[in-house]
Amino acid sequence: MNPAKQYFEALRTWAYPQASRYADKATFRAAIAEAAERINTEGRYSRSPDQIDRAVTNCTDWIWSRFIGEGTAARRTIALHVSAAVDQVLQVRADTLGITVDELATRWVLAGLATEVIGSGEILELLAKHCPST
Repeated sequence: MNPAKQYFEALRTWAYPQASRYADKATFRAAIAEAAERINTEGRYSRSPDQIDRAVTNCTDWIWSRFIGEGTAARRTIALHVSAAVDQVLQVRADTLGITVDELATRWVLAGLATEVIGSGEILELLAKHCPST
């Protein structure tokens, strides 16, 4: 793998699990930019400032558009595989946590809790384990 791809892969790998921690794209981008500088230095990738900026922009845009916000890919994926009853439970859990169902779904995906299509029983177990009612 060439150095540019190695660099982007390192940045992307760092960024995925971080995304759900940020409420807005600008803050997420700033965190990726900081990590990009560190990764460039520690990994001795010798990327120029313009190359780093392009990698940060591409990484931010791709992750944000697919995993954060309204109509996310994560939410659409989960919606295709859960019944209305389970969706209602998801809404109650999200309301209890003060977040949207999209954010709840995004957290699962980014945390690796939903690496494959899982049954509704397993989703409820994950909810009970990782998003307890208050």
